[in-house]
Amino acid sequence: MKYLLILITCSLLLITSLQAGQLASTVIEADLKASPSIKSKTLKILETDTPVNIVERQGGWYRVETAPPLQGWLKMLWLRYSLTGSEQGGFSLLTQGTGSVTVATGVRGLSEEELEKGQGDPFAINTLDRFIVSPEQARAFAKAEGLKQTQLPYVETK
Repeated sequence: MKYLLILITCSLLLITSLQAGQLASTVIEADLKASPSIKSKTLKILETDTPVNIVERQGGWYRVETAPPLQGWLKMLWLRYSLTGSEQGGFSLLTQGTGSVTVATGVRGLSEEELEKGQGDPFAINTLDRFIVSPEQARAFAKAEGLKQTQLPYVETK
């Protein structure tokens, strides 16, 4: 529960740090939409890594401006946000090393009103118990679906 609260807090800090004038780039080939709706008319298809300037946020969408000047809407999940000190007036949040790009995760696509109205259910985690399976059941499922075992290196934290 403690880690969930930390994750939510960090996510909220990240989301609120994104403001008009924030630089970002597309993480995939994305359709620039005329309005914040997936059914909206596509104004232009933006290539992966196309730089954009965030102008406004509405729910899970950002109104952005591209070069040459063209404004449209992109889903939050289609963007990677630049969060370096030089771009944020000396403020650097959740960046590592010399890289200047961070992908935001966590509470995405929720409006401030939705977050404020959220009640939470501390007992909802208990409903996950019905999804518990034994190692044998997991192996049987993997075999039936044709999944292959892959060894990953163990990462030790201090």
